[in-house]
Amino acid sequence: MTALREHGWGPVSVTTSCKDLSCAAAVAETAKTLYALILSGRFVQGETYVADVGVSLWRDGTVIATRTEADEEASAQKSGQDDAFVRCGPPGGACTAKTLESKLRLYSAKLVDDESAAVAVKKALELEAAAKAAAAAPPAIATTVPVVLPIPRQDEPHSDVARIAGWSLVIGGGLLLGGAIALWSQNNSATNCHAQGCRSEQRTGRAALATGIGGIVAAGAGVTLLLTSSSSTTVALSVHQSSVFLGGSF
Repeated sequence: MTALREHGWGPVSVTTSCKDLSCAAAVAETAKTLYALILSGRFVQGETYVADVGVSLWRDGTVIATRTEADEEASAQKSGQDDAFVRCGPPGGACTAKTLESKLRLYSAKLVDDESAAVAVKKALELEAAAKAAAAAPPAIATTVPVVLPIPRQDEPHSDVARIAGWSLVIGGGLLLGGAIALWSQNNSATNCHAQGCRSEQRTGRAALATGIGGIVAAGAGVTLLLTSSSSTTVALSVHQSSVFLGGSF
């Protein structure tokens, strides 16, 4: 467990009677972990060696990696450090408890380091694939369509009263729309809350809808009055992907 902590893993210890791979899944579920580390090695009575020395890493119902004395010996030979290898296993091993513990620590560290590196590579590949997919996606095209609608000159005289009424309706419609947004933001919000919970919920959806419709109608009526009350009225309508702008001179 100390070796795992030193290599960035958080070991979890649980009490269990499990002694083989058949119950590794149950142990992992009890400990609420994704991995199980299985250590093996048994002293043989009357002998100086230890049989079955090794460590296995289990995940998702199967052993994904194993480290044994044979792997350690092969690594020592490959690096030219044959003299540093001490055999614990049969037939000629002379193993002490300290030697066995040292081997299990080294094997455990090797397995978790390899798994950490594999996980890091997998995440890097996923990020690279996501970046390539984003780069390959067609860019969003912002479309702007300006439209200017001239209002023909009216023969009858312009009414200042109509202009005042028009602006009043536009301002009133804007206020109603603001109120509708405020009501909508309060929909399904809890009230009279305390430590044991909330006693009621506000249902303001219908009121927000009605207020919003009223604001749109009022603003539309005001714009109509303004358009018909001026002889030099023009309207500009600009349409974007996510917005619509209405402007003009009255």
